[in-house]
Amino acid sequence: MSLFSHRTAFIATMHQKEQIIAPLMESALGLNCVISQGFDTDVFGTFTGEVARPASQLETLRMKCNKGMEISGLDIGIASEGAFGAHPTLPFLPANIEMVMLIDKQHDLEVVGQVLSIETNFAGHMVASWEDARQFAEKIGFPSHALIVKTGGGNKGELSSVRTLKTAAEFESKVIDLLKKHQTVYLETDMRAMHNPTRRKVIAQATENLIKKLQSPCPQCGTLGFSPTDVRLGLPCENCGLPTQKVIATILQCDKCNFIKEELYPEGREAEARYCSFCNP
Repeated sequence: MSLFSHRTAFIATMHQKEQIIAPLMESALGLNCVISQGFDTDVFGTFTGEVARPASQLETLRMKCNKGMEISGLDIGIASEGAFGAHPTLPFLPANIEMVMLIDKQHDLEVVGQVLSIETNFAGHMVASWEDARQFAEKIGFPSHALIVKTGGGNKGELSSVRTLKTAAEFESKVIDLLKKHQTVYLETDMRAMHNPTRRKVIAQATENLIKKLQSPCPQCGTLGFSPTDVRLGLPCENCGLPTQKVIATILQCDKCNFIKEELYPEGREAEARYCSFCNP
C-alpha cells in the first residue's frame, strides 16, 4: 500500500493547476486532493510583475506548500512553481523550469519533481501597429494561449485596464484603442496555467517526475525520493574506446541518509563515434 493511500493533500493553487496535478497524484498514489477557492497564490509573486516573488523558486514553492497546509489543517501540501527565461545552456532559446513539490509533515518528507523544457511560448514584444500585434499574437498561439497587454515604457510598463486578452475581438479592439493613446504597446504571453496550455503540459511532466521520485525508496533507509542528483561522463566511443562527453553513469542520492548509488550505462554501453572528440574532432 502506498504511503499516501486514503490521505488528503492540499494543492496550493488559484490557477486551476489542480486539474493537472490531482488526477495524476490520485491515480498513482491513492491521494485525495483538495483546493480552497479562497487561497491566493498571487501573494507569492505574479508573472505580470505587480508582486515580486519573495524568494527563490524552490523556497517560494516551499512557502506555498506550508501556507496551504496551515490554512487547510492538512499534513500534506502540494504546489507548483514555474520560472521562465533563457535556457541555461542554450541561451538563444526560451525555457520553462517547472517544479512541483510535495511536503508530508507526518513523515518529515519533502520531494520535488522538476522539468526543464524548451516547449514554451514565453515571449514579449513591443508593438507600434496593429499588424505588429497581430503577427506576434499569431506567433505565440493566441487565442488558445492568452496575452497580456501593458502600456508605458518597455516590459516594465504599467498594466492596462485589461490585463488578459482571450478573444480575437477583444484583442483587436483593445490594442487598436491603446495605440491611439500611446505610441507603443507591450504584449507578453500570459504564463498563468489556466491561460497557457503549453505550460500545463510541462506542469504535468513535472508532476510525473515527482510521482516517480515518490515511488523510489532509498535502498538503505527507505525514505522516498531516491533519485538522480548528478551524472558521470566518459561513455567509451564505439570506434576507438576512448571516453566521450556522453553519460556513463547516473548518481543517485538520498536526501535523508546521504546514501549514494551509481547506475552505469543509462545511455547504453557505447557512444556513437560522432560524439567522440578523437574520431570526430
